[in-house]
Amino acid sequence: WEPMYFSELSTLLDRAKLSYACSATFLEHIDSINLTAEQSALLNTISSPVLKETVRDFMVGQQFRRDYWVKGVRRLSRFEADERMKSLHVMLVSNADKLDLKVKGALGEGQMSETVYRPMLEAMSDHEVYSLAALEEKLAGRLNFVQLREGLILLMGQGHVLPAQSEEQTAKVRDKAHRLNRFLLGKARSESIGYLCSPVLGGGFNLNRIEQLFLLKTLESKESSQGKAKKALSAEALATYVYELLKAQGQSIFKEGKLIEDPKIALTELRSMAQQFNERGLALLEKLQVC
Repeated sequence: WEPMYFSELSTLLDRAKLSYACSATFLEHIDSINLTAEQSALLNTISSPVLKETVRDFMVGQQFRRDYWVKGVRRLSRFEADERMKSLHVMLVSNADKLDLKVKGALGEGQMSETVYRPMLEAMSDHEVYSLAALEEKLAGRLNFVQLREGLILLMGQGHVLPAQSEEQTAKVRDKAHRLNRFLLGKARSESIGYLCSPVLGGGFNLNRIEQLFLLKTLESKESSQGKAKKALSAEALATYVYELLKAQGQSIFKEGKLIEDPKIALTELRSMAQQFNERGLALLEKLQVC
C-alpha cells in the first residue's frame, strides 16, 4: 500500500463518474480551527475543487481522509442548502453545565466562544429534539443562522450534539428498538456490548456495561412493581447488584485502567457511578427513548 494524493484519488474515482462532495469529518468543515487567515485566503483563490483539496492537505498535514463521493452531483446554492438544513433535527446528549468549551483542530487547541456556544447549549439543555428552524427561532436576537449552523457542526464533531429523527420516524421504530435493547441488556450480564439502540437518534448510543446493568436492574424493578415505582433504585441497591453479579463471574472493577482490588473501594466507586446514573444518566436515556 502506498499513500495517494487527493488529486490521484479523484482521477481514479472520476472513471466511475464519482465526484467529491465534502469531508465526512464535521470538524474539518470549520476553517477557523484548521487554517490560518493567510491559508484561507489562498484557498479562496483556487477554483478547482481537486486542486483546492490537494493544497489543503499539505497545509494541515493531512495523513488520512474520510470523504463523501457522489455520482451525478448537483450543487445547491447556499440559500437552498440552509433551507434544507433547517428541517434537520438534533439533540444535545452531553451535560451542558459541565461541558468544557474547548476544541482541537489542525491549529491546535482553541477556546470556543462563550457568547456563541452558551446560548446554544442553554437552548438545548432540556435534551429535547429540535429542528434547526426551531433553534433559530428560539435563539433569535442572540445568534444568526450562520453562527447556529457552524456552532452545531462543531458540537456534532465533538459528539455533544447528535442528529435525531422526527417524532413520526421515532414512533415507527420505538417498539422494535425497545425489544432489541432488552435483549442486549440481558447479554450485558455476561459480556460487554457497548451500545444500545435509540429510536430518537435512529442508531446506537454508547453505554458501557456497568451503565447497562444499572439500567437493567432499574427496568426489572419497575416491571416487578408493575410500573408503580415512582423513584429510581438507590445508588446502594444498584451498586450492590452490579458488584455481586461481577463477583459471581470472577470479574473486577477498573478505574482509569487500574484494577480495584479492595472490595470496599470497588463498592464505593460503583455507588458513585450509580449516583451519577440516577441523577443524569437515566433521564437522558428516557429522552433518547432507549427504555
